[in-house]
Amino acid sequence: MKKDIEAFAQNLKDVKLEKAWPALAMAWIGIDVHAWHKHLAYQVAVYSLLMAFSTSYLRRQTSLEIS
Repeated sequence: MKKDIEAFAQNLKDVKLEKAWPALAMAWIGIDVHAWHKHLAYQVAVYSLLMAFSTSYLRRQTSLEIS
């Protein structure tokens, strides 16, 4: 029975219409349906870090010019 389940899961992975399936079905066979979330979250985090650094740097430069 274990071999049958493994064969069934492998057949599901081999189907070319994976993107048309509901996310739950794809997650059940081990496909990461939210990989793009991770990529986008990483980009947002890096952008936020750079913006915070540049804002802090500009404030520091402005305060040094005033004094």
